[in-house]
Amino acid sequence: MNSITDSRYRGCFFCRGGKEAEVVRRFQDAFPDSRAIFPTCTRYRRTKDGAVEEHVALLPCYVFFELEAAREAAPSDHSDQPLQGTENALLVFSRGAHVLKLLRYTNQDWRLRGSDDAFAKVLLDAQGNIDVSQAYFDEGNRIRILSGFLKDYTGCVTRVNRKKRMVEVCVDFQDKKVCMWLGYELVAASES
Repeated sequence: MNSITDSRYRGCFFCRGGKEAEVVRRFQDAFPDSRAIFPTCTRYRRTKDGAVEEHVALLPCYVFFELEAAREAAPSDHSDQPLQGTENALLVFSRGAHVLKLLRYTNQDWRLRGSDDAFAKVLLDAQGNIDVSQAYFDEGNRIRILSGFLKDYTGCVTRVNRKKRMVEVCVDFQDKKVCMWLGYELVAASES
C-alpha cells in the first residue's frame, strides 16, 4: 500500500525520447488540476565565444506527474475501487501520442511509493528544472555538492573531459544513482 502523507499521488510515464514536452502539455490539458514535468538540468556548452547555457533532459523518456488525492475518490465514482476512474483515464492517456506506457510496480499499482515517490516529489517541487550545482573534491575523487538540486549530497567523479573542462559526478539520491556533468569552474579541491 502506498503511504501518502501530502494528499497527492505521483506516477510516471515512459515516452518517446524528445517528445517529453509534448506529453507534459497533453497531460496538463487532459488533467487540468494536476501537474507534470520532465526533469531537465542546466549544462554549459563551450563554444569559441564562451559558454552557452542549455537545458537538457536529465532522465530522457520519463515524464513524472502528480494528481490530487481528492480527485481519486470523486463522489461520482461508485466502483469498489476508488482509483479505478483515474486509472482508466491514465490508461487512455497512455495510449495517446508519444506515450509508450504508464509505469507500474509488479503489483500493477501505478502510484509511486517510498524513495521513488520522494524522488518524484523533489523533481515536481523543483518544477523539473535542476539548476547547476557547485561541488568540491573530497578525499581524492569524492565530492560534496555545495549548491543546487543535490546540495549537501556526496558523490564520486566518474569521468573527466579535459577538452570541455567538465567532470561527470555520480551521486546516490533516494536510492537512485544520479549522474551529472559539472564545469571545472563549479568544482574546487577540498581542504584536507
